[in-house]
Amino acid sequence: MGLVNIELTPEYCARLGASFAALFPKGACIAAARDSQRPSRMIKRAMVSGMMSAGASIIDLSEMPIPVAQYYARTHEVAGAIHVQMSPLDRRSGDIRMFDASGVIVDKRTERKLENSFYREDIRRVHFYEMGSITYPQDAIDSYLDGILSRLDIERIRQAAFKVLVDFDHGSGSLVLPRVFKELNVESMPLNAVFDESYQPKTEEAFDNALREDALVTSTLGCQLGAYVDYGSERLFLIDDQGRVLDHHEAFGIFALLALQEAQGIVVAPASAPLQIERLAEQYGGRFVASKAEPSALLRAAEQHQAKLGSDGKGGYVFPDHQLAFDAIFALARLLELLARDGRSLSQIRAELPRGAYEHRQLNCPWDAKGRVMRTMVEMHRDQAVDLADGIKVFVDGGWVLVLPDPDLPRYHVIVSVEDADQAKDLADRYDALVTAAVGSEGGTPPSPVARLKDN
Repeated sequence: MGLVNIELTPEYCARLGASFAALFPKGACIAAARDSQRPSRMIKRAMVSGMMSAGASIIDLSEMPIPVAQYYARTHEVAGAIHVQMSPLDRRSGDIRMFDASGVIVDKRTERKLENSFYREDIRRVHFYEMGSITYPQDAIDSYLDGILSRLDIERIRQAAFKVLVDFDHGSGSLVLPRVFKELNVESMPLNAVFDESYQPKTEEAFDNALREDALVTSTLGCQLGAYVDYGSERLFLIDDQGRVLDHHEAFGIFALLALQEAQGIVVAPASAPLQIERLAEQYGGRFVASKAEPSALLRAAEQHQAKLGSDGKGGYVFPDHQLAFDAIFALARLLELLARDGRSLSQIRAELPRGAYEHRQLNCPWDAKGRVMRTMVEMHRDQAVDLADGIKVFVDGGWVLVLPDPDLPRYHVIVSVEDADQAKDLADRYDALVTAAVGSEGGTPPSPVARLKDN
């Protein structure tokens, strides 16, 4: 991510494109897609110029949802793919996604190779007669639709005759999802389905207001469910038939419950997923696997464990039998299939989810103190049961406490998941104090509240 025309200049993007193409042999095919906004056109075309200068041939997918571009890479003979969109968090910034031949976000090793080539300016330049071509395929959406429909029980969904509200957030998901609904006999109520070149990302307050408005419309129109598909079509936010917005943990719990009651399997989510998800998986004969929160790590963990379902805890859902990507379009279609088979409403299933206490605190922490905090936590709990999958998770009576460094901001997360709300607050207060003490200690031995924790 970078500021458009300040950090992401045409020159910078052309060099980045050339560096990406240099990861592959001359003549390799690379797919390129974007959103509908003008800055994305500029960035993508600059990257295409750079990739061609390094000998790559370009498959130009034009405007396309992110998961559709990933699916194209997975099912066609391409060496990699890129997708450019304006950031949903900052209207001044652009997001560039890079994928491998399987349509998965490039791993850390590939990132390092790309960075070395870019910053050393060790970029391959081919002769004029070796430059690649540009082609414009017309089958990207069709092949994606065929892939989705081949994974669904179409007749079961058609018989259910769902009525669904969908807010597209002016994204390119409106190119695809209405066609899926037509095949599935789903009556859809689309909102914000028109492309907007001047799209501006919503503030947190505006986003919450949009969800509340969608919830009101969902209940007023008598829809079985409402869905908010984010601008890039990666994340899905759900509203039940009674017009209540589901939080991410509830939505993931519903997906897990419906999927595991059909067949046992593994569900994957970040270590911060609440204790109730693990117990829900065990209740239905499945197993919960905690992974790092970083997207590529989570996706590869889902692949490694042959999971039935994975979630990033932020509205992103991955079904590895479809593709290793956060795909809101397929997730919504799969949810309709699961609901059609189950026969209950979304609100009824929501009422059956196990409940517990979940406390999440965010604490400021200078970058240079992050390592010290983690070393302090590990040392303090060396004789206790811990899990180091991501951060340090300390197991306590009835649940756990997770101390997790933020990868992008100078802060720490203290997350508590237990059965009792009072216990959750008490543990959050204690570990808040532990992290604060570790941040404040300049290399000396920090105050050790371990004895106090054991006394309690």
